Amino acid sequence: DCGISWGPLLQLTPPTDQVPSHLPQIAVAGDTIHVLWYDQDFFGTETNDGARYCHSYDGGFTFSLAVTISSFDTVLNQPFITSSGANVYITFLGVVDTFTGTMVVRSTDAGSTWLPPQRLFNQSSPLAVEAISSTAYVFYKDFVQRTGILASTDAGATWTVKNPNIFSGLVFNSMFATPTRLHSVFATLPPNQDIYAYFSTNSGTSWIYSETLSKESDLANSANGRLGFSGESELYATWNDTGSIVMRRSKNNGGSWLPEVKISGSNDAVYADVTASQ
Repeated sequence: DCGISWGPLLQLTPPTDQVPSHLPQIAVAGDTIHVLWYDQDFFGTETNDGARYCHSYDGGFTFSLAVTISSFDTVLNQPFITSSGANVYITFLGVVDTFTGTMVVRSTDAGSTWLPPQRLFNQSSPLAVEAISSTAYVFYKDFVQRTGILASTDAGATWTVKNPNIFSGLVFNSMFATPTRLHSVFATLPPNQDIYAYFSTNSGTSWIYSETLSKESDLANSANGRLGFSGESELYATWNDTGSIVMRRSKNNGGSWLPEVKISGSNDAVYADVTASQ
């Protein structure tokens, strides 16, 4: 009801699952909600483990039974999910035979069925996935710490490496795709951490520096930047500034940014996220 009241608690992990469940994520497209989490089965005693998924087609009132996207002996770390219309993408660091690298599993019918896993890029690990219309992006880091973008323009059927070494020396935080641009925020390495905003107009092949979002002169470390988009041209960025959550807003699709606003009322915050709609 857009207020402070919530519906009843729904347990999405089956009661029979006896392994720890971690790192839940959601991706939303209209009334369809996709939920992904990671079941760790260190002893190999469970049949349901690894990247686990369920969905709701009625705005979260009811959810499907959980299914295994890929088992714990294949998924080596946290999986990531995004959706655009009926296209859903799950990416993770996977190991299959002699391949150890970025993999993706996708659905073209809003999570009802899933296509076989695809091996995208050997010797790399995904950091995020983002999609808009039939275009999808995977931001990855390879095993020698180079970052890059994998892109698909056919709903994930084929993928290409857009840039094999984009941001050396920066820590990736968040990525968001708009109809005309791909946006990202990064943090500089310690000890003096600041949040930078970049955007690409050619699907991640090259990037344009937008602005240093955090104040470089305040000597405060800034980390964990996140992005949200309103659907038109308003972009929102939040991050942690030594325990305070602050936000800046762009009204022109990342071209320039308004002054920062402190969001949290205390100085003991850790993580924040942001989303927006019209």
